[in-house]
Amino acid sequence: MIEVPNDFPRAAPGVVAGAQPKVCVVLCQDGKYREESSDEVRAERYEVCEDLAHQLCAIALKDAEEHPHQAVLDRVTAAVQRKGWTSPSETTWLIQRLRHLLAW
Repeated sequence: MIEVPNDFPRAAPGVVAGAQPKVCVVLCQDGKYREESSDEVRAERYEVCEDLAHQLCAIALKDAEEHPHQAVLDRVTAAVQRKGWTSPSETTWLIQRLRHLLAW
């Protein structure tokens, strides 16, 4: 199993479409619903976010040719949020990871 950094979010992904408020939970093997995801699900989400951060590096570097670093990060954040690829907490982690990878 992959080692997930401690700063990666533990909450279940809260990406649910619709106008009504929703509570995002995960059905666990013991038959109970929990807000927190299992270690396996968390590892999968981490791999997705880590891969996405690496893919976004090239896009951010190209965008940085015309915009300041913070503006680039703001633009990437908005794009990721529009796509709905990550939960809000994962997006925050993703942008921090991108900033680290780019040494910004």
